[in-house]
Amino acid sequence: MTPVTDGKSNLRFIQEAKPRMGLADYIWLSQDGTHIEAKTLPICVFPNEEPRLPPCTISMPDPEHPRTLRQLMLSPAHYLPDPLRPQPSYIVLCEVRDQKGHPVPWCNRANLRQLLPTGDGPDPYWWGIHQFWDTKSPEKNCSLGEVHIRACLDSGLLIHDVCLSRSVRLWPSFKIGPRGFPKEVDVDPPSALVVGDHLWIARYLLARLARAEGQDPHLSEFPLTLFFSTAATRESSFATRQLEPILLKSPVRSFGGSVQTLMASPKCFYVRMDLLKAYDPYVAMGSVLEALKEKESEKDPKD
Repeated sequence: MTPVTDGKSNLRFIQEAKPRMGLADYIWLSQDGTHIEAKTLPICVFPNEEPRLPPCTISMPDPEHPRTLRQLMLSPAHYLPDPLRPQPSYIVLCEVRDQKGHPVPWCNRANLRQLLPTGDGPDPYWWGIHQFWDTKSPEKNCSLGEVHIRACLDSGLLIHDVCLSRSVRLWPSFKIGPRGFPKEVDVDPPSALVVGDHLWIARYLLARLARAEGQDPHLSEFPLTLFFSTAATRESSFATRQLEPILLKSPVRSFGGSVQTLMASPKCFYVRMDLLKAYDPYVAMGSVLEALKEKESEKDPKD
């Protein structure tokens, strides 16, 4: 006897089991470290599976032979849902590698990885970044900022807070860093790589939203403040009070500016960087880690 089946249930099962097509924006930092490049690819996403994001190639001018193009590879490093497109769509931050799979010298994300603990050791610090921005139409900043924060939250970025004002004299800004939410909400810890990745994705979303309104966001004219806390004080979050300066042997150079002051308190550290252009947070965090290692070596009598 032929079993009786529910045609609608079978159709629903087929639809759920069928892979869905989407788009992925592969993004990477430009060679001069001042803006993001993007390449959009169609992707196939299977039900109950992580998206398959294979490496892809790009062509860039050869520094030694400007008229010659060389093939480089985009290696996906961090991805999040794209809140501005129908799902499944993703924003995929990539490291740029050569044809042998080695990071190119100007891939500062890979350079930062070399400064972090090797193996399974966690990042000993939790990080946060305060980003100011502006547009050529300040009167529209408030509405743009509201759309941007919603997109960042929908994407899963570690948005700590947002400062928006209808006054054209106040710069809008947002912070990325530890929020104290459960692990079910904040799956990724605010490590150096994660916070750097989230900042660039937040900048990318801001640029897309601004250009859709005929605007162009400016990041380079404003100082960026960087925070980090030790493993013993992970409950801290952007604490900036009662800070005592730690004197550095020399200013830490970083993309057109320097770390002017490295300060510490029992809860967290605070670094203010006044830079002349939009810079790479991976470089900034790497500079701070190098400064801390230098100070630790000075304390060790063996060194």
